[in-house]
Amino acid sequence: MSNRLATWRHPLIEGLAVLCGILVAFAIDAWWQQRTDRVTERELLRALAAELADARDGFEGHSTSLRAEFDLSAEVIRVLSSSDARSIPNDSLWGLTRRLTPPTIFHAPRAALDDLTSSGGIALIRSDPLRRGIASYRQSLEEDARVQALLLDIWLTHLAPYLYEHSTLTLPPGVSSSPGALTLPTVPLRVDRDAYLGNRTYQNLVAARAFRVQDVRRSHDMVLDQLGHLLGLVEGR
Repeated sequence: MSNRLATWRHPLIEGLAVLCGILVAFAIDAWWQQRTDRVTERELLRALAAELADARDGFEGHSTSLRAEFDLSAEVIRVLSSSDARSIPNDSLWGLTRRLTPPTIFHAPRAALDDLTSSGGIALIRSDPLRRGIASYRQSLEEDARVQALLLDIWLTHLAPYLYEHSTLTLPPGVSSSPGALTLPTVPLRVDRDAYLGNRTYQNLVAARAFRVQDVRRSHDMVLDQLGHLLGLVEGR
């Protein structure tokens, strides 16, 4: 009887030992994977925090430059609609209208954000509020890019063609370019004064540009709100 008991007990003990070994191996592997995920999560969030700080500086700086662009638009409208506008010399009129250059467009840094959301790293973020904050920030960036595109469209489809038709784009005689810049031949300065002085169409185009600038500044403010909230969540981890 004892021999039969020993015959089946030995394989059972060996099987239990193998099973315990497998379970321990699984536990160690799961622990190591969890540790690796936490390290990766910290690295992703550290990169995101640095990127958000850079983006915040960029948006604030761009908002300041947009305020200057808005003020310039207001000044152009004021000067060209003033009672003594007709006395403005052609070269001054040319210089004033040429100050309305193509709008500056700000592209926020988003390499860390895209790496987090496109590579599956978002699944490593354990905090639900943090995941929602990342999604909201990404949506605000996309909306901001759309609003900036509308500002650029005002220039490309309306103001630039107006300048092509009613002004001289190359430098007139006596106006020098920056040192080392490539230049075109100078041509006599011709400005269609009636197209600018007290002209309602041109004033409306400049005003439309100013309104779009304001839209972008408001959009930047909303992005900064989302950015500040997200940065607080990241730094609180």
